[in-house]
Amino acid sequence: MTVFDTLLAPVMPILRQLEAERFKHHNETFLWIDFVRILVFYFTKRCGSRNALIVALENADPALSLPAVPAMTLTDAFRRFPSALLRKALQSLLAAIDLR
Repeated sequence: MTVFDTLLAPVMPILRQLEAERFKHHNETFLWIDFVRILVFYFTKRCGSRNALIVALENADPALSLPAVPAMTLTDAFRRFPSALLRKALQSLLAAIDLR
């Protein structure tokens, strides 16, 4: 298990549930859950730009299981995937943890 997996572990059950429940286009090959994992990678790696992210994904350790995504696919994902899914995941995570 990588540090990246450990970082994502608390939220992965929530992401898997949302991925299973969401409407998918019949031609869809890039999944929302992979998009979220890439966003977490972007912020933890501090890529700084979309192009830097694309290069970082191409050079990422295979143990991370992050897909190398074309720039246009990644750009399209920001329009295609509803931000409400990510808000719901964050709300579910915050409701599940003890903040005391």
